[in-house]
Amino acid sequence: MVLNSLHATYMFVTNVKESSSWYSKILDIPLAIDDDNFGLIKIGENELCFHLADDKSPVTTGGSVSYWHVNDLLDVVDLFVENGGVIYRGPIEIPENDEGICQIKDPFGNVIGIQGKYRKNGN
Repeated sequence: MVLNSLHATYMFVTNVKESSSWYSKILDIPLAIDDDNFGLIKIGENELCFHLADDKSPVTTGGSVSYWHVNDLLDVVDLFVENGGVIYRGPIEIPENDEGICQIKDPFGNVIGIQGKYRKNGN
């Protein structure tokens, strides 16, 4: 097997402290590393990392998007939007597995993907 599992997702940002603190608050997970130049949140076996943007890795909505599994897609979409995130793409229902996906643009210009149970009409 070439790839075993996702280890880390990097967010390239202009302000590491502000960005990492925002995610720490929304996810209700303390920062494992809280530095001016690097922030890290451990989510199970995965890491969400915050690194200063530069010429090689600018702030962008393009490129790869990591999708994080959640229990209830629309609840998590609401949480991100209530805290300053903006729906970037979706939510899109995946009827084959009663799930949906959505991309959220954070206040710092990055996009995070979420996937989970998709309920509609109160179900």
